[in-house]
Amino acid sequence: MFLSNLTAIEDGQKHILGINGEGKYKFIVAESIFGMFCYFQKNTSFDFVSNIMANLACCEEGRKFMIEHQYIEAIVVNMVTKYLNAHRRKYLMACLRNLFFEY
Repeated sequence: MFLSNLTAIEDGQKHILGINGEGKYKFIVAESIFGMFCYFQKNTSFDFVSNIMANLACCEEGRKFMIEHQYIEAIVVNMVTKYLNAHRRKYLMACLRNLFFEY
């Protein structure tokens, strides 16, 4: 939940994406978080990651990264699962909106 609040502002988004500073660890945290989110689809402890992904898609660099690394496809696959809860669905749709319409 802390990361969800942290990524609500642009500085937090850039920090999680690793684009401020040297860029040595660019996008590693975002990739790890999203990977765990996809792997643990039925675990409600990872529901907040959908908030983080929607927030990261607000940042231009985050959008470019997600589009180039085919996150749209992974998000759609997650959305069509039978047991997706309302929280994940809501924020994954927000993420797609941000990706498609350049929040």
